[in-house]
Amino acid sequence: MSFSPTSPVTGQACTGLTTPTFTLTAGTAPDATSKAYVVSALGGTQTGVTAHSNELPNWLYARRPKAIKTPGAKLSATGQYTKGGKNEFSLVYYKGCNVLNGFSNVQYDIQIARMSTSTPAAVGNDAVNLASFLSMWFGLLGQATMAQGWYDLVRTSVL
Repeated sequence: MSFSPTSPVTGQACTGLTTPTFTLTAGTAPDATSKAYVVSALGGTQTGVTAHSNELPNWLYARRPKAIKTPGAKLSATGQYTKGGKNEFSLVYYKGCNVLNGFSNVQYDIQIARMSTSTPAAVGNDAVNLASFLSMWFGLLGQATMAQGWYDLVRTSVL
């Protein structure tokens, strides 16, 4: 399974929102190492909230490294291993807003949420600890259902 969020996403309870849901539709990714989704429809009570538009974007994308790093090599002379690289995976969410909401002027701006996962290149050798790491992180964020998809992305680099 690759990174593929379930739609609609059920939002967490917040002041002014009643049972918020967000319908995701596949979008155009910036490159071949990314996947993009736009919030194409809203559910529940979200008065004043906008789905995706050019003026007020509402989209997210997941990205894997362009070049996957490999584990360090074993030195034949010493038997020690060289340090391997780290692979950086990211999830970014953009949501437009009117910073002058309630005034006669309109000024749009963007809110950005970023999450990244940096793992040693040899993380596949300890897959169970990678699974535990991501299970706790996504549980903390309230999106436990995403843990498996993010785990698979980091483990396999398949979007």
